[in-house]
Amino acid sequence: MVKDIIAKEKVIEISTVLDFKEFLKHLKEFFRRYNYDVTEEEYSTNISEGLKTTKIKWDCDRKYDDYNEAHIKVSIELGDYKEEEKLAEGNLKVKFKAEM
Repeated sequence: MVKDIIAKEKVIEISTVLDFKEFLKHLKEFFRRYNYDVTEEEYSTNISEGLKTTKIKWDCDRKYDDYNEAHIKVSIELGDYKEEEKLAEGNLKVKFKAEM
């Protein structure tokens, strides 16, 4: 199957404090609202010198008809973060790439 890139890779980076689980929940809800199925391809957490790094990769797909299907590849990385209660303070990087 030939895939056409319909949106070049976009990257969002920010140093922030957030409830990471809540962030992931809202992001999944966004895709489901627009009828995308979210498949988790990777989830890993590494700990180094007391700081955590979590990497997640999703393939969000939506079938339009028998011949057309859209895919949005999402890569989420929360790096060098510490967790206190529900909040994580670290560097968030989210990448999006869309294909059809």
